[in-house]
Amino acid sequence: MRLTILGGGGFRVPLVHRALLADRERTLITELVLHDVDAGRLDAIGRVLTAQAHGVPGAPRLITTTDLDTAVAGADFVFCAIRVGGLRGRVTDERVALEAGVLGQETVGAGGISYGLRTVPEARRIAARIARLAPAAWTINFTNPAGLVTEAMATHLGDRVIGICDSPSGLVDRVLRALGADPGTVRVDYAGLNHLGWLYGVHPLGAADPRTADHPPGSAAQRAVTDPLGDPARGGGADSLGAGARHGGTDPVGAGARRAGVHSAGGSDALGVGSAGWSDALGVGARRTGTGLPGSVGVTDPPAGTEVLGGDLLPRLLADRPRLESFEEGRLFGADRLRDLGAIPNEYLHYYYDPAGTLAAVRQAAQTRGEFLLGQQRRCYAEILVRDPLGAWLGAWREREATYMAENRELTGAGEREHDESRPAGYEGVALAVMRALAHDEPTTLILNVRNRGVVAALDDDAVVEVPCTVDARGASPQRISPLPAHGTGLIQAVKTAERWVLRAVDAGSRTAAVRAMAAHPLVGSDHLAARLIDAYRAEFPELAYLRAG
Repeated sequence: MRLTILGGGGFRVPLVHRALLADRERTLITELVLHDVDAGRLDAIGRVLTAQAHGVPGAPRLITTTDLDTAVAGADFVFCAIRVGGLRGRVTDERVALEAGVLGQETVGAGGISYGLRTVPEARRIAARIARLAPAAWTINFTNPAGLVTEAMATHLGDRVIGICDSPSGLVDRVLRALGADPGTVRVDYAGLNHLGWLYGVHPLGAADPRTADHPPGSAAQRAVTDPLGDPARGGGADSLGAGARHGGTDPVGAGARRAGVHSAGGSDALGVGSAGWSDALGVGARRTGTGLPGSVGVTDPPAGTEVLGGDLLPRLLADRPRLESFEEGRLFGADRLRDLGAIPNEYLHYYYDPAGTLAAVRQAAQTRGEFLLGQQRRCYAEILVRDPLGAWLGAWREREATYMAENRELTGAGEREHDESRPAGYEGVALAVMRALAHDEPTTLILNVRNRGVVAALDDDAVVEVPCTVDARGASPQRISPLPAHGTGLIQAVKTAERWVLRAVDAGSRTAAVRAMAAHPLVGSDHLAARLIDAYRAEFPELAYLRAG
C-alpha cells in the first residue's frame, strides 16, 4: 500500500516513520511518499528517515516530491499535516493577538481563527485533488485547527476524511493509569470539539448501561439514548432537542450558551449550529458525499459486551486528591475545579478557564511558543545537514516535548511535563491505529474528529466533533455516549459558531464574515477588537488577500 504525507518536510514526520517501521508487518505500507512545498525541509527529513530505516528489513520505499498531484495519485492513505505560512505564520498569529491584548495560541482564540482562515482554502484545494486523483483513499487529517480543517475537507471527501489528535488519547491513558484500570475493560465518555473536550465518565464493562438506567425499556426517553437516529419504520427518533432546536432560531449560539455567559456575535442561525433535530432518520451516512462515493458510516453502539458494571469510576478519582493530582491535568486544573466540573478537561481548556492568567504568563515569557519552535527548528534542520541526521532530530524532539505548554504548567505549578517514550504514541500512534482498522478491517475504538450525526445533541449532524468512534473497514462511526455536561454545551456551541463563520468567510471571500468569526470566539468577544484583529492579520498575510469588504 501507498501512504502519502502532505507536509512531508514537517518536524514530526520521523515519528510517523518510526511507528511505521515498528509496525510494518501489520500496516503493510510498501511506499512512503513525502510531499512538501519547501524542498530544503523535505531533503532534511528525507535524510532523517533514511538514517532511521538503516538496517530495517522491509522498510517502505521512500519517495519525495514537491508536486502535489504526483504525491496524491494512487495513494491508499493520505496524511495531511500542512502548515500554511510555516512557523513564521504561527509567530505572527501569536504576536498580533498579544499586541491586541488577547491570546494567540495556534488553535485557540484569535491565532486559531487567523490560522483557520489561511488554512481552509488550501485544505479544500488539497481535498479536491485527492477526490479527483485518489477517490478511494482515506485521508487522515493532522492539520490544525483539526476539527475545522476536517469539516472543511469533508466538503469534497465526505466520510473519507477523519481528523485526529493525540490529546484525548493521552488524557484517557493518564486517567486510566491513575484509576488502575485496564483500557480493555472500560468504556469512556468523552465529547467536545478538537482542543475543547471533556472526559466525564469511565464505566467498567458488564452490566446495565447508565445512559438508560432512569428510563423504562422501550420508552421514548430510552430510545432517545440507545437509538438517537430513530428507526425509519417509526418515523425517526425521539426529539430530545425540542421544537426550538428543530426550527432553529435567531441566536446562532443558543440559549445554553447565553446562560453559560459565552459571547456570541449574534445574527440569524444561517450557519445551522444547534438546529439539526432528529429529522434524518437514516443519518448523514446514508446520503451520498460530495465525492460521489456513498457515505458508509452512521452512529454505532460501543462494541459488544460493553454494558456497564458497578457505575462510573470517575467520581472516586475526583474524590481522591493525591491520585487526581498524580497526573498532568489534575495538577494543571486543580482538584477543586475538577470536582466542580465533575469531569477532566482536555489540557487546552486551561486557556478558557484562566485566560487572564495564561495571557499574563505568555507575555512574561522571553519568547512565544512559535518563536521557540522557529528557532529550534532552524537549528535542527541545519544540524541535520552537517551531522548525524537522526541524532540531531532526536535531541530537538525531546526538547520540544519537555517544553510543551510550559507557561500553563508554570502558572499553575503543575511541574514538569510527563514524557515517557515507552507509553502509547502520540499523533502517529493514533494515525496508524486508524489506518490499520480501515485497511485490515480490525475494529477498534478511538477518539476522533468526525461528523456528529446527533451524538452531541447541542450541534447539528454535519458538525465535526471529537468523540469515541468505532473504526473498521467502513470508516469511523461515532459511538453513542452519555450527554455532554451542561457546563460544556455553551462553550462548544460558541466555538463551533466561530468555525462556521470561518467557513462562510472562505466561501464568500468576506471580511465581514471573518470579523464575525473572530467576534464569536469566547476568547475575543468584541466586534471592535475582532475587526482590528482581522485587519492586522490581513496586513501581515498575503494568504488573506481573498477577504474583501462586505
